[in-house]
Amino acid sequence: MYEPEQFPGLIYRMDEPKVVILLFASGKLVCTGAKREIQVGIAVNKLQQILESKSLIFYEGTEKPRLPPLPAKELEKEQLKVEQAKAKLAEGKTEEKDEAED
Repeated sequence: MYEPEQFPGLIYRMDEPKVVILLFASGKLVCTGAKREIQVGIAVNKLQQILESKSLIFYEGTEKPRLPPLPAKELEKEQLKVEQAKAKLAEGKTEEKDEAED
């Protein structure tokens, strides 16, 4: 959502990881809602990829800057937690469906 008359930043709500990013015209951003630091890195990398894919981000010079790579071990742990949470959510929905049928 972007309404510069009310707030000078773009509000981007990300589903996975569940964070909110405030992006300003200066290029600065604020990431809020992350439960762990690794989620901030994942969210910022994901946002950078989204902006690049839509040609909404421009770089000065010939080489585009890259964020430092996320620690592989931490990234694997985070992905495992996400998969477990999705499985638990899916399991809960099937239980609700079974109860509704009874």
